[in-house]
Amino acid sequence: MVVADSTKYLAFLAAAEGGSLSAAGQELGYTPSGVIRLVNSLESELGLTLLKRSARGVRPTSEGQRLLPLARQIVSAHARAAQLAGRLKGVDEGKLTVGTKHSMAAIWLPHIAVAFRKKHPNVDMRVEEGGTSQILNLLEEGRVDCALLTSKAPGYNWLPLQKVALVAWLPPQHPYADAAKVPVQAFAGAPFVRTHLETMMDSDRYLHAHKVTPDVKLTSADSFTTYAMVEAGLGASLNVEPMTRSWTGNVAVVPVDPPYSLEFGVAYADEGLSPAAAEFIALAKDLKKRWLG
Repeated sequence: MVVADSTKYLAFLAAAEGGSLSAAGQELGYTPSGVIRLVNSLESELGLTLLKRSARGVRPTSEGQRLLPLARQIVSAHARAAQLAGRLKGVDEGKLTVGTKHSMAAIWLPHIAVAFRKKHPNVDMRVEEGGTSQILNLLEEGRVDCALLTSKAPGYNWLPLQKVALVAWLPPQHPYADAAKVPVQAFAGAPFVRTHLETMMDSDRYLHAHKVTPDVKLTSADSFTTYAMVEAGLGASLNVEPMTRSWTGNVAVVPVDPPYSLEFGVAYADEGLSPAAAEFIALAKDLKKRWLG
């Protein structure tokens, strides 16, 4: 008897019915390569070729066409079984470990965590904070279930949440404190407070891209410490715009010119996602819809 993961049947159905690997990936939350891997695995297990691929997309073979009704039954039965298991056991067992970049921890994580805790109070939820490279290592090793990052993680599914702008933090006496925007060249050789969590931060990439080198007076591993040092007049800094929305210090938050944006989102693996992680991602999607439409 041949047994296959129903996720593979779901990928086959989405591709066959939609005629596109990209569309199937968008529907299911996978990359196109992830859909291909799932379908290839199913074909290997069954010993059949299920899809014909062409420049215009994909369509089922004659064998694939005959398998479609059974595939729908398998997917439907698995969904019903999962729902019953959820009622019997509940997601409220086990644990959820979320990796997060510090900026994401301050902006999106609290809202998703509160929604998750209200719905699943008995899940042991843990957070691992760090820089991008550190969090990606944890994701690769399977030590976190999903990761909140400021850019896509190669090889992982990506749920985009929000585009955010990089802004300047300026002390009140700074010449651009009351300006509509601050040119990147204003940082060249000027006093600067750097938030350092890894070798290359987003602010470092921005400055490096424009060949600007500031005069770094202090480096901190904490964004709020950086903010306080800017307020004290030690220098300017760069960070993401939402970071200071709930902070009330005397710091000017000014857009940079040219502008630079990042994409906040959730990275997660193609397969093996725990029920708790899937619920966390679903809640993130719901929050995005309610916040940003």
